[in-house]
Parts: sequence; C-alpha cells; structure tokens
Amino acid sequence: MPKRAPMPCRQSGCPATVAGGGYCETHQKLKYQRQDRNRLSPSKRGYDSKWRKIRQQVLSVDPLCRHCSVIGFMVNATEVDHIDGNSRNNNYQNLRPLCKSCHSARTMRDQVRVK
Repeated sequence: MPKRAPMPCRQSGCPATVAGGGYCETHQKLKYQRQDRNRLSPSKRGYDSKWRKIRQQVLSVDPLCRHCSVIGFMVNATEVDHIDGNSRNNNYQNLRPLCKSCHSARTMRDQVRVK
C-alpha cells in the first residue's frame, strides 16, 4: 500500500511537511504548551496532599500494574487511575494501579473519546 504524500504543517507560514498531515514537531509542542497554560493546577483538579496519601495506599496494597498483570507481565505500578475518569471520586473501588505506559494509553483513549 503506498504511503500518503507529505502535507504542509497546519501552522500558517510554516514550510515543514508532515507525513500524516497535522502539525510539524515544533508546532505540535507549541500547541501542547498553549493547552497546558490554560489547564488548572493539579491541586485545583483534585490532586492535593489528601490524594497523595490515597495514591500511596493504593500502590502499597497493590504494587503491580493491573493491565499488565492480566496479560501475564509483572510491571510495577507507578500511577493510580480513576476508573470512571472523575478525579474527585477517590472511592477505593474506583482506583486501580497502572504503570506509566498503561495510564498514558488510557488517558489518551479517554481524551480522544471526549473530543
């Protein structure tokens, strides 16, 4: 199957071309920086000292990534995921330990689904 022809970066005036369309690497980073500037601080999103204690409890009780364990890998969990996506719902049944890559993949799927 032939590859798609490179297309110009979506940023006005940028001479770079991108294999799949969209923004070049430089302008993609700038787009994310603009989004981060408008984002609330972690404490305002619900990740305060109380959350850090809950997170530590979850990781100490269940130290392995739940997704990796299902497929037979033993990977240490480094993050705690809110199953329902609500960062204010810290009910223990709503929390699961995940490794960085599984948590990032889950977050990306959720963000794509919302938009």
